[in-house]
Amino acid sequence: MKLIDEFRDRLDILLKDAAGNLDQPDKDAAIRDAVGQYSKDRPRVVVADIEGAGSYDLALPAEWEEGFSEVRQIFFPLAADERNSPELEADAWELYQKPDSLVLRLLNDTPAVGQTLRLKFTARHSVPEPAPVEIAAEADGVEIAAAPDGVVRAAGIVTLTTVDPHGAAEGDEIAVEDVADASFNGTFEVATAPDANTLTYEQAGDDATSGGGTVEVVEDPPIPDGAVRATEIVTLTTVDPHGAAEDDEIAVQDVADASFNGTFEVATAPDANTLTYEQAGDDATSGGGTVEVVEYATVPESDFDGFCHLAASFAFEQLAALKIQSGDPTISSDVVDYRTKSDQYRSAAKAHRALYDRALERGAEAGSLKAASNVRDLNVDLSTGGDRLTHPRSTQ
Repeated sequence: MKLIDEFRDRLDILLKDAAGNLDQPDKDAAIRDAVGQYSKDRPRVVVADIEGAGSYDLALPAEWEEGFSEVRQIFFPLAADERNSPELEADAWELYQKPDSLVLRLLNDTPAVGQTLRLKFTARHSVPEPAPVEIAAEADGVEIAAAPDGVVRAAGIVTLTTVDPHGAAEGDEIAVEDVADASFNGTFEVATAPDANTLTYEQAGDDATSGGGTVEVVEDPPIPDGAVRATEIVTLTTVDPHGAAEDDEIAVQDVADASFNGTFEVATAPDANTLTYEQAGDDATSGGGTVEVVEYATVPESDFDGFCHLAASFAFEQLAALKIQSGDPTISSDVVDYRTKSDQYRSAAKAHRALYDRALERGAEAGSLKAASNVRDLNVDLSTGGDRLTHPRSTQ
């Protein structure tokens, strides 16, 4: 299985000197065009088990695409020994359009709870593009200014000055930590906030001055740190939904503490913005960076080269169109015949298309792949009412 970066690298090699004439979004568009054509020529075959629920109308799997997907085979009921599962004939089911959805309707059976139907169907291929999600920042407090003016206690009132805006308002609960004079630490209610970098709170104690440490507003519920490793379990909190599920492979990158980075398997995904994974290491807290689900292309290894030739064909067609529209020599060398260069690009596009055809075992004269096979019942009358030549009624 390959990632999109491998497709991008191979496409650049096939385009050679012309690779720099297209930006990455244009080359990615060529890959997407190739996905569309390849999916028609050699669609992906998906097998899904659908559980019975006492209805003859069954919801189609999420990967089913209306207008593209086709049923290949249906087995029902699925037996414990799957070899004994009967295949449904084509006249035993239909795709039925309801007002709100397309369903698989069984015409002779109603799957009960506990019964399973196995559906084999076609779907588009995919070469997924990365979709990184931002990891929340470390929930650090705001730094308190250094001594002697960072914190000053006088007559039971502490005045605290921060390096950056503290974000607190009168009545907020704050946590003061790690001040050089530990007597200032604790949880307090803000009495006043004269400006963005100054606040006061009441605290009994002798007059004193100190500095350093942090102050932060106590949130309810608390704002979690973006990345926390505790007893070799990492908990990540993301800004937006991460889209990951248990056992998914994820790539964690650019966390402030680089020890969190790497590729891991999701252990749990408690909610849309939280996931966990196992990682050896000391307990630590950090944040920032990104996490993304690692998604591999569905194009099989055996078709990788041919697919990339198809993408190159689409990319050269883009170059030909750009060159014929160009009014000045910005795409290639100094003095060029734009139409001649465009023709060269079109020739390259045809050459790569031919290599794609050859890779998928198409003769140059075929023009297109044969349609994907579809199992159908031949034991039916001709539309004219007569017998078939090789399957007369007497043999049915």
